[in-house]
Amino acid sequence: MQHRILIAEDSATQREGLRHTLTKHGYDVIAAADGREAWNRLAEVTPALVVTDILMPHMDGYALCRAIKADPQLASIPVVLLTSLSDRKDVIAALECGADGFIGKPFADDYLLSRIGDVLANRNLSERDKHERGVEISDGERTYLINAERRQILDLLLSVYEVAMRRNEELAKAQASLRSLNAQLEQKVRDRTVKLEESNKALETFCYSVAHDLRAPLRSIQGYVSLLGEDYANDLDDAARTYATRACSAAGRMDRMILDLLAYGRVSHAEAKMERVHLREEIDHVLAEFAAEIASKRANVEVRTDDLVLKTSRVLLGQILSNLVSNALKFVREGEVPRVELEARVERGDVVVVVRDHGIGIDLAYRDKIFNLFEKLETKEFPGTGIGLAIVKKATDRLGGEIRIESDPGSGSCFTLILTGAATS
Repeated sequence: MQHRILIAEDSATQREGLRHTLTKHGYDVIAAADGREAWNRLAEVTPALVVTDILMPHMDGYALCRAIKADPQLASIPVVLLTSLSDRKDVIAALECGADGFIGKPFADDYLLSRIGDVLANRNLSERDKHERGVEISDGERTYLINAERRQILDLLLSVYEVAMRRNEELAKAQASLRSLNAQLEQKVRDRTVKLEESNKALETFCYSVAHDLRAPLRSIQGYVSLLGEDYANDLDDAARTYATRACSAAGRMDRMILDLLAYGRVSHAEAKMERVHLREEIDHVLAEFAAEIASKRANVEVRTDDLVLKTSRVLLGQILSNLVSNALKFVREGEVPRVELEARVERGDVVVVVRDHGIGIDLAYRDKIFNLFEKLETKEFPGTGIGLAIVKKATDRLGGEIRIESDPGSGSCFTLILTGAATS
């Protein structure tokens, strides 16, 4: 026997999808675009089942179901609601209007056909189970009168349970799929990290090789020019000696630039191993590196800090302090004695290190540029590569910190390094 099914669905796409699926499996389908049209069609035909969406214009699915169950001629027709079953109010509203089952959206064809088959199989069961009177149910906001039969209620609750179980299964599958994708992603990250490390090592090896090959001819140039000036000094005029001096100086600057670029590369790619560092010991170590320059310039260096212990990279911190101290000793007027002050303190878990000098200072026009690679003060009095402060900025960034500058031309500069959360208890 071919069962006739009336479907009410305002989405043309879903309506045609339902029609196609049910027709393909032997059902006689009548389609309506909303609840009102479906109700009007019931005056012409008596289907074996009504399948209706809930949210529709003119007459929603609850109202259509309620109207069917209130009509003695139509009350025996099972009504199945298409819904997302978002909360308990949906279930209570379905019980109140007398629905016979739910089909949760979205649904697969096999699930749709199974639910429809179950509802049609149960429609001919005995009706001796009818309630003598209705039952009142409250959801905390309003009270509903439920007149559905016990089997109808059971079928409806089983529908709810099936939808919940199906969604749990879908969720479990989605979680399993997500775990699998996460595992694949983690493996890809590990593989790419290994490749990146290999690439960095290869690049570092290449850079050192290039640097070695570049420095060798520079040293030769410096050596031969020096010999030229020494062995043929009497044969060269003043202009020739000046040219030789400038050539030797230019080769020296190029050699320093290569070394600074290598240092910048190490700061950019070297592993930032975090460890417990005694700040005063690290400052003393840096000052020891400049002991000869401090002595020759009779520099006045003052250190004011407690024995702070911080968690940071000893290598990167050393690079920062070394470049800041180097600049403080270098950028002073001719004939003046360098004065360098280093202070350190803890502020709300952050370690603050201040390096202050009383040198030439930095003009406002350069303050936003000096941390860029190859940016330097336009002065012949203080030659440099413009890489030192770029190293400071790169190392600070890798430590997750901040570097600030205050400066007045002629009065000196103050660099403040803030290492966020680096203080240890």
